[in-house]
Formats: sequence, C-alpha cells, structure tokens
Amino acid sequence: MRELKRKKFWWALAWGLLALVFMLSLVPMPAPAIDVPRGFDKFEHIFAYATLSAYFGQLCSRFGLHLRYAFGLFCMGALLEVLQGLTGYRSPDVYDLGANSMGVLAGLCICLTPLRTVIARLDARF
Repeated sequence: MRELKRKKFWWALAWGLLALVFMLSLVPMPAPAIDVPRGFDKFEHIFAYATLSAYFGQLCSRFGLHLRYAFGLFCMGALLEVLQGLTGYRSPDVYDLGANSMGVLAGLCICLTPLRTVIARLDARF
C-alpha cells in the first residue's frame, strides 16, 4: 500500500467513527418509531464493526497490525456490553457481542479483497 497523503485526516476520521460507535452504544435509545423486526439490531452491529474493521485495516500497511486492531475492536465490543449493563437504561446482550465479532471478521475479510484500497484511491484522487 502506498503512503497516504492525508494520513492525519484518515486517522482522525477513523478515531471519530470509533468514538461515534462508543457514544451510540451508551446513550439512551428511544423506542423506534416503526415496528422493527426482532433481531434487526444485530445487522446494525455487524455493519458497524465490519466498517470499523475494514477501515482500520485499510490504514494498516501490514495484515498483522490489522489483526491487532481487530482484536482491539473485539475487546471494545465486550467492554461496551459490560458498560451497557452498568447504565441502568441499556442492557448487555451476548448476541450483540457475537454480531460485533462477526462484523470484525467480515472487515478482516474485506481487507483481503481489492476493496482494501478504497481509502488509498480516494486519497490519491483528492
């Protein structure tokens, strides 16, 4: 992977996305305005963690470093589940942790495809 010209920007965006997931995991959630099928939130977990994992993976030059970030994302998901149980208005769910883990693995897989260069191509274009 070639060096990014706007490395600070891409890393700031990465940490911002991480902070957003952290915040959304801990704020009180209002009841949905529409009838959402049971278990639909698991897709949201998979999508969020796949996005984070793939994004951080694109910023890493070595796959071994991406594995470390993936492990960190898994630990973050576990920590958030514990913290949700301590809030009094959110509840921990082992199935959420499973969905988070599936998302992290999906992100790892994405970084083994040509999609691993999306950020580099965007950086070169702008």
